[in-house]
Amino acid sequence: MKESLKAFFRYTKAWKLNEYECLKLLSSPEQHTYESWLSGVVNENDVSEQLLDRLSQLLNIYKILSHRHSDKNQCLFLRNYTTDGFFQERSPLDFMMFDYEGLSFVRNYLEMGYGIENE
Repeated sequence: MKESLKAFFRYTKAWKLNEYECLKLLSSPEQHTYESWLSGVVNENDVSEQLLDRLSQLLNIYKILSHRHSDKNQCLFLRNYTTDGFFQERSPLDFMMFDYEGLSFVRNYLEMGYGIENE
């Protein structure tokens, strides 16, 4: 679990996410819990199945994006508002922060090859 959170903070830094965005992606843990995780301290009582699932989805999104995009272009993809109908004129990041289904949607979207152009 500790390694999963370490990875999360690494790629969210590359994505240039702020604290609010990170908190939303982690399903809004208590501030003190978030700060503990950020410093590398993980209390197993603060870890739920939902959190593990979220971290798995996020890691897969990161892997798909990192195979095809630089960190800069990953940021652009996540933050760009789309008009293609898939994201209802919101950004992929907005979808990911909304709920678990949003994370799954973005992952499936990327797995189908949408939103990806080789650099």
